[in-house]
Amino acid sequence: MFNLQLKTLTLVLIISPLISEASSPFSSDDFVKVAGFHGTEIQKTELTRAQYAALELYFPPGHSRPWEFCAQPDYSNYNPSPAYGPNYPANCISSQDAKIYIETLNANSSDYKYRLPRDGEFTFLIEKTLDQIGAEKFEFPSSEIQDHFLLNFAFPRVVGFTKPILGLSDIIGNLLEWSSQYSGGPGKYLRGGDYDGSSPYHRAEPDDTQRYANVGLGLVRSRK
Repeated sequence: MFNLQLKTLTLVLIISPLISEASSPFSSDDFVKVAGFHGTEIQKTELTRAQYAALELYFPPGHSRPWEFCAQPDYSNYNPSPAYGPNYPANCISSQDAKIYIETLNANSSDYKYRLPRDGEFTFLIEKTLDQIGAEKFEFPSSEIQDHFLLNFAFPRVVGFTKPILGLSDIIGNLLEWSSQYSGGPGKYLRGGDYDGSSPYHRAEPDDTQRYANVGLGLVRSRK
């Protein structure tokens, strides 16, 4: 009986650090404070594949590595993308994937509460970002805007590929990102331009149960 109790205690000590480690897929400098967002920090880049996969042991079946769905030739949004690494954005994310990720993250975080940006927050950040490069002088699809934010490429780039503005790299460009607000249509708004050429002001209203190769997410957080 004594030996059995000792083995059980040892197992608990081994498992606990793994749970703690999995609850923190972010480094200390992955978020930044932006003027106008009181008490809220914005993720500097889009969520990476490594950050998404760090919690996949806690996901229900069918929600791990959703980008693999978009790599199947028989999938309606097939994207024959090159071999992406862990620092590429987590793409092919449905609204349900994002919901499950955030719920799992919050359940394992003792310091922060995470969520998707609101539609109005996206508008604020997009306008501030464009102001910084004098984008009011250009009309989309101007080459100046497309070149700065890489809005006309065949595939997404590693996160943070463009020069940060306001401390943020991917608010505009790379992937469209889910907002937290429903559009009144079939799903939540998608915001920001993407590698496929969408305008920075783009506001899509897709079916949020579906996965799209050019869709990912970024997060905001506040102290609990």
